[in-house]
Amino acid sequence: MTRPKTTKTTKTPKQPARRPTAKKAKPARAVAAGAQVLATTPVAATAEAATPRLVTRAELTELVRREAYRLATHRNFQNGSPFQDWVNAEAAVRAQLDAQGARAE
Repeated sequence: MTRPKTTKTTKTPKQPARRPTAKKAKPARAVAAGAQVLATTPVAATAEAATPRLVTRAELTELVRREAYRLATHRNFQNGSPFQDWVNAEAAVRAQLDAQGARAE
């Protein structure tokens, strides 16, 4: 008995279905640390509106720390001191808080 002759057929591999890709989000613009001191919130026209926002000691320390680091990176960590960066950062943050009508504890 002879076998019937079979021909080899090559199948093309199926390509995986393409999923729609989500658009990549654009990176947020870099904002100076000092510009992020306080978020603006709508204030009702009440007696409470005249009360300045109180910044806790921990918040103030964090704001100063970030600003001091920004100052140090701006000068490439050369020709300066961490202490002077801290003093300059604290003055800048307090000035910005005053300009925004906030006060630190």
